[in-house]
Amino acid sequence: MMVDLTSVQIRNQYENAFDQKFIQPFFNSLDDELLRFNKFLMADHCINDSPLMRKIFELDTELDFSNVTVMSPQLWLYKQSVSVESLKVAVQLKVAAGGANDILILEKFLEQESVLSLIKELPLILELQKILQHEFNYKLDKKTAVNKTVVEFLSDINASKPELKKKVEKLIKCFIKTWNQARGLFTERQKRLEPNLHLIKLDNKCSFAYFIAAGSDHGLCASMLIDFLAFQQNEFLEECHLINHAHVFQHVPILQLKETDIISYEQNCDLLPLVLLNCDYSLGIGKAPKIEHNLEIIQRRLFENVIFGKALIDKELIPFFYRGDIKSLNFPLLRSSIQQTDIPYSEQKRMLDEMIDIADISIALRAVETVIGIITSTGGDCNMYLRDYLSNILRMNEQDYIVSRKMHDYIRLTHLYSVWLMLTVEQACRIYTSKQIPFHVKESFMSENLEKKVVEKMEKLLHHVDKKELLNLITEYIVLELPLRNEADISLTLSEALQLYKDKQGTIVTTCLEYISDEFLLKHIYLFWEILASHV
Repeated sequence: MMVDLTSVQIRNQYENAFDQKFIQPFFNSLDDELLRFNKFLMADHCINDSPLMRKIFELDTELDFSNVTVMSPQLWLYKQSVSVESLKVAVQLKVAAGGANDILILEKFLEQESVLSLIKELPLILELQKILQHEFNYKLDKKTAVNKTVVEFLSDINASKPELKKKVEKLIKCFIKTWNQARGLFTERQKRLEPNLHLIKLDNKCSFAYFIAAGSDHGLCASMLIDFLAFQQNEFLEECHLINHAHVFQHVPILQLKETDIISYEQNCDLLPLVLLNCDYSLGIGKAPKIEHNLEIIQRRLFENVIFGKALIDKELIPFFYRGDIKSLNFPLLRSSIQQTDIPYSEQKRMLDEMIDIADISIALRAVETVIGIITSTGGDCNMYLRDYLSNILRMNEQDYIVSRKMHDYIRLTHLYSVWLMLTVEQACRIYTSKQIPFHVKESFMSENLEKKVVEKMEKLLHHVDKKELLNLITEYIVLELPLRNEADISLTLSEALQLYKDKQGTIVTTCLEYISDEFLLKHIYLFWEILASHV
């Protein structure tokens, strides 16, 4: 529509008409529009839930500060907080100003705070090791420990021991939590045991073997954690001693540690109350808030409450042995712990005749190996019956392990070596009779490349020796010593290898080793054992 605006009168008339038609209605309805928009904003969660947006759109009524006094909480809403972080800032400022010598212990403590807070879990981790030692040392099969998860292992604990299960479950939970917190803090000292082990995150679905402290494989996990916690306490206490020689700490063996020997620290319980108690806070008009920490008093009280009286830890644990971990080293230890006596062959025959099934042999051998493993560490009474040691000391049902009545009534701890050898040889012979190989022997020691006439000559020479005694010696060597030999030893003559072994054991060889032909080398040891087993 075209409008003629050439005159002042016409323009005034048009502007008045536009004002009446558009401008006045807009301003008359503006308040209502704004109220409707505010209601929309109040219902919009994106705006309503944001303190900043609520401030921008003025959705909240302004607080009346006319009656606010110095004691009103509103006045202190925006004060600078007093916290451990403010303490750390104060320490840094004092160090930067050259006052580090006054607070060296506090400075070291704050640097290592995250590590020191973990040390309080060490007694629980050691308690777990003591329980595992008591319940499973020499009884637990390594394959079972490796293959079973924590959940599966706990479910297998005897239902008659609910308290044990509950206790182990609690301690494992503590172990998992501590490991997952500590593994990122491990130093090169721990990583040298196993460089990649710290990458593993533990949970209830991991192998149970991780929780059993040992010197290799999965057991390095628990060993690494114990070493880390003990080392961190020792290192910190030694630093405290270097700072002030008046601070002296006693050495305590790790197995004799009490809770009072351990640094038990929690920030909210031990440090924060000291920070709040020893802090001056001032708020001046027109000035920034002023916080002053009494660092010397905080250091002194922290030392008295958390560090004083703690112990330097001597880290030597009793090694955990799985069932079947028996080594040749155990027998010299056994002889030094308890005098050993041989069982006459006539008595041995009566015992073996009563063990008809090979399972009876294997179960009895397992019990004997368990006792040997423990006796070498603890010692015992040589006249004590094996049945009594099993039932009274190890709390094992002897009737489940000793089928032979003769063995039940005859065997004492003084017979341990002899009965072990008797059962080991008998087990091997019965397995061999069933056309199976009775030993786990490296292929390099199973050579049969001897001429038939050499073998026949050896069979004739066996008529001049005590074949039973020689079979015992060869069997003992195969089980205990051969796993320690490597391919570099295969060229040793068999008689020389046996003599070296007996010298190491500290026993006298009564068997005539000179009858063993020098053509029989160590690599022929299994062949020689077969010849003996066939002629005994």
